[in-house]
Amino acid sequence: ASIAQGDSALGLPAYNGGLFDDAQTPVLARTRIPDAQLAPVIDELSRRSDLLRAWINYRDLSVQHLGSIYERLLEYRLDPDGERIVPRPTSFARKDTGTYYTHDDLVKLLIRETVGPLVEERVAAFDARIKTWKRKKELNPADWRNLDGLDPASRILELRICDPAMGSGHFLVSLVDYLADQVLEAMSHGAESVLEQPWAWEAANLWVSPLVARIADIRDRILASAKEQGWAVSPEQLDDRHIVRRMILKRVIHGVDKNPMQWNSPRSRCGCIPSRSARPYPSSTTTCAAAMPCMASGWRRYARTSSISACCSRMRSWIASRLLRSI
Repeated sequence: ASIAQGDSALGLPAYNGGLFDDAQTPVLARTRIPDAQLAPVIDELSRRSDLLRAWINYRDLSVQHLGSIYERLLEYRLDPDGERIVPRPTSFARKDTGTYYTHDDLVKLLIRETVGPLVEERVAAFDARIKTWKRKKELNPADWRNLDGLDPASRILELRICDPAMGSGHFLVSLVDYLADQVLEAMSHGAESVLEQPWAWEAANLWVSPLVARIADIRDRILASAKEQGWAVSPEQLDDRHIVRRMILKRVIHGVDKNPMQWNSPRSRCGCIPSRSARPYPSSTTTCAAAMPCMASGWRRYARTSSISACCSRMRSWIASRLLRSI
């Protein structure tokens, strides 16, 4: 409850995306375990199994590691054995649900070949408009509003991208990192491109991406909320990259999966991305808002497949084969 709702006594913000909701784990919510029994369990989980019994630094565990661990857990089920509960392997669990690890190189290739052109289109539209004004000495107010509307950084955040078979969320996590880099680069590129124009120096204030003001507003609201709730947050923890990643997580990425057990892995992995923000975190697994453009032509080929996850897994193979042939 403290994690889901926050605890000002501990300086803990609310992670209210549903992942830590007591309703998700009714058995744990109604169970009370004495410290004398729970402490040895935590101690065992906190140490390595070698002779030195060194401490495990979970802070260095990447979100990619979490996904790999979760996928391995899907290979087991819990069965009662007298007074004990024992894990037993389930040979076909991953095959039945289409749960397979997507290699990082392939994920980066998919992002570069599918999302990359969408980013480039928005940057190119901004550059093309500036080029048409190259001979102007000054811009009228309508031109400045037009320039704001074509801001590539803001338009990248208007994308809606869905992984229709998200599994552990490897694609979505990598996509957040990629888009954050592209948004920050677009902000810098836009300001520099405008600064090179003769009409830019006639303006009362030098042009910057409208996203700069939005980021500053979000930072101010987070700090105000943290102060009100007693959360330990400093402005240094809320740099532009953290806030942009949060905006991408809330507005851009979407994921669906046939297996409800898969939902928690992307939620935990994506929830770790803006972990230094002091605002409540949204649920990162929502329903499909828009599929990636490259899937449209190939989807009909597998539309009659009875298993949705099997269909999505085949689609991924189809996309990969198309991309690899284009290299």
